[in-house]
Amino acid sequence: GTFAGLKALRRLYWQSFGRTGGSRNDVFVPDVSSCPSLEFLNMPENNFSGPVPAFITNDQIRYVNLSKNKLSGPVPEYTNRLRLYYINLRNNQLESFPGFSSLPSLEYLYLQNNSTLSGTIPNLTDSTSNLRRVYLFNCAFDRYTQGSFVGLSRIDRIFMANNDLGESDVNNIIED
Repeated sequence: GTFAGLKALRRLYWQSFGRTGGSRNDVFVPDVSSCPSLEFLNMPENNFSGPVPAFITNDQIRYVNLSKNKLSGPVPEYTNRLRLYYINLRNNQLESFPGFSSLPSLEYLYLQNNSTLSGTIPNLTDSTSNLRRVYLFNCAFDRYTQGSFVGLSRIDRIFMANNDLGESDVNNIIED
């Protein structure tokens, strides 16, 4: 791939204002799996399609911005990405959010404006206890399990407007 062998690459910024993918639906996020030193991936507004990368081989990843593309499928679990503090996947076509597995440094989570992102809002307490901001507005979440936000002691902003949550779900979020 384009970035094969770039073992020392730490930062990647690519913004084409929609020109990279154009009207095609088969231009994926470039493969950065052979870049173990990658810390910052900033690739908004490119018309990339396909799945969101899971960064399985990128142990140093700290910052991911793939907003304003055409990415689909689930939000990855990002298992044991211990340094990852920022995830911005807003304005895509994501479909599910199973939650995360061990993201102790995560502070900023932006998933808003994914109108096909539905199901239950996952428990974020155990895996992401340092969260400060959670933006999940303009999605299609329809359930919240009480206790999913209860351990987020550093939280200062949660935006959940325009989902399909019932009154009891909203009350449980407030109570947590």
